[in-house]
Amino acid sequence: MGGLVTVMRSGHQARDLGLFVANLRAQAGLSLTTLASLVGSSKSTLSRLEQGQIPLPARGKNRPLLVALVHLLCSAASERDCILCTIS
Repeated sequence: MGGLVTVMRSGHQARDLGLFVANLRAQAGLSLTTLASLVGSSKSTLSRLEQGQIPLPARGKNRPLLVALVHLLCSAASERDCILCTIS
């Protein structure tokens, strides 16, 4: 889990976070369309997030989306708590 915190704190937060979300989504076997529906977002917004095109995704209007993604995609409570603390 230490590697995850390093990714979340890196200078390339948007890109690294996007890759992290894309990997979690793939592991869960979810399409962009399905995940967007589950978290109340659009497919294009999630795609932009995964591609690192949303600067500082843990801030501003995209923070609720990121929190919803963490809750949906992270199965272990300890991992979820660690990520949520890191993006706070």
